[in-house]
Amino acid sequence: MVVVVILGIWAAIVVPRLLDEPEKARRTSAATQIRSFEEAPGISISFLTAPTVKLGVKVKMPMLPTGASINRSGFTLIELMVVIVILSLVSFISLPLLSNRGDGDERLVLRRIAGTVKNLYNEATLTRDEHLLTFDFNRNSLLMFRLRSNAGVIEKESFGREVLLAPLQLKQVDVEGKGAFRTGQVSVRILPLGWMEQTRLVVRKESGDEVQLAFSPLTGSMTIDDEHATVQ
Repeated sequence: MVVVVILGIWAAIVVPRLLDEPEKARRTSAATQIRSFEEAPGISISFLTAPTVKLGVKVKMPMLPTGASINRSGFTLIELMVVIVILSLVSFISLPLLSNRGDGDERLVLRRIAGTVKNLYNEATLTRDEHLLTFDFNRNSLLMFRLRSNAGVIEKESFGREVLLAPLQLKQVDVEGKGAFRTGQVSVRILPLGWMEQTRLVVRKESGDEVQLAFSPLTGSMTIDDEHATVQ
């Protein structure tokens, strides 16, 4: 952006000088031709003065067929330079904001994961129904289910909407007592007594850095550790 501003200032100084050189050459050539005609025998040159316009007389400008006047002036060089400088400043301010957009989306997904798990934990505690938190590697998403007993038969009901993890990528799910998983679907039980299976996630950012998410079995809250996130 700084380079564009410097080029704009340089153009504002140099271009008018370059444009003025051909004009000087044309004036010099015209003066030379007039002197040659004056010095030629038998040729006299008289200059006609432009007619004056009396005050109070309306002069009608020629109009194009569309009704627009042809006596229109374009942008001056200074105006163009001002526009270039303004666009450069706008770009200088807006580009850093756009480049941080990816980080903002990743933080939003992390907050969404934490909120989903916490809400499901609270729901299991309030309803006294067991819930399942399912991580789907193929869809790169998070699914929620409610388990209800109906005449001795456990029914699995979908609970809430699917949570997409993009732009984060699910790499590994560790469930205490079950092991580490990197493919398929992994379900974590949330019991109605206020307890969930201890779970850790490893997700990868767009930058390639990996982040480890740990969920507390007693509260359902999530903590983030981006220094010790390693996939086994």
